[in-house]
This record gives sequence, structure tokens and C-alpha cells, in this order.
Amino acid sequence: MNNNNLIEQAVLTRYATFCGTLMGLFWLAKFTLVPLGIIIPPLMLLFLGLSLFVPFVAYVMARSYRNRYCAGVIGFGQAWIFLFLTFLYASLLTAMGYFIYFRFIDGGFILNSLEEMVEEFLSSLPQLQREQMGAQMRELINAQRSLTPITIALQQMSQNLMLGAIMALLIAPFVKRNVPKQ
Repeated sequence: MNNNNLIEQAVLTRYATFCGTLMGLFWLAKFTLVPLGIIIPPLMLLFLGLSLFVPFVAYVMARSYRNRYCAGVIGFGQAWIFLFLTFLYASLLTAMGYFIYFRFIDGGFILNSLEEMVEEFLSSLPQLQREQMGAQMRELINAQRSLTPITIALQQMSQNLMLGAIMALLIAPFVKRNVPKQ
């Protein structure tokens, strides 16, 4: 491996770390809308809208990397690696935020609120449906209650990484460019 390849890898890693940190801060800011959205429902819609915005943010970051550090030329593989690393670093930062939130801040607020919403929904159903759905929903909530903050954080990190890898596969073709733009 020559010196230029090492420098290119270092630049890719450094810029992916920077972009991943920004993306992770965006995800954490977005996550604050979840507990607030339970209290103020339109904020939950804002959370969903911002979630749909993530692929566009990733595309802009990857395009910036291509234009700034690759002289406008990048292959699919390098674009995918950059995007995957960006999602990796964002997932790590977000997992730390989730752990802190669920360990020290939440105190069961999200699950208690969800349980109240489920009970309210179930009370509007006919008796037979209420019994069938109620047992399943209560079982699901109890399973969620058994998760520790570290388990929740690791589960979310794994989910974010998997979705990030898939999104990177979908975004990388749009970032790829074989010849510099004139």
C-alpha cells in the first residue's frame, strides 16, 4: 500500500468521523422530539419528517466529500464506504445518547405513555377484540420493559447500522462520478 492510499484512507476516515458526528447530533436532536411528541403530537410528525430527511443529508455529505477531497471523482465502493462509516459514527454517538436518556432521564415515561395510549385505544374496541389485542399489546409492552438501557442503546445502534448500510447502497450510485465535472 503506497503513501497516497494511506493518506486517502485517513482523509476518508477523518471526514466520515466529522460527518458522522454531525449526523449523530442531528439524530439526537431529532430523538428529543419523541418524548416531546408524546406530550405535543405535532412534534412526532416533525420527528417523522426529519427522519425522511436523513438520506438527503447523507447524500449532501457524501457529495461534499467527493467534491472537496476526491477532486470530483469517486467510485461506488469508496462512496459506500464513506457513507457506511458516516452512519457507523452517527450510530455510535446516538447509542451513547440513547443510553444516557434511558438510564438517567426517561424513568419509564415513554413506555408508560405508550401503555396509556394502548389502554385508551383498547377501551374503544368491542370486548372480543379488546381481549385478543390487549393481551398481545400488554405482552409487547412488558417485553420492552424488560430491556435495560444498554440493551436498548445496542439494539438501536444495530438497527441504525443496518438501515445505514442499506441507505448507503441506495445513495452511493447517486454520489458516484467517474469523470470530473467540467
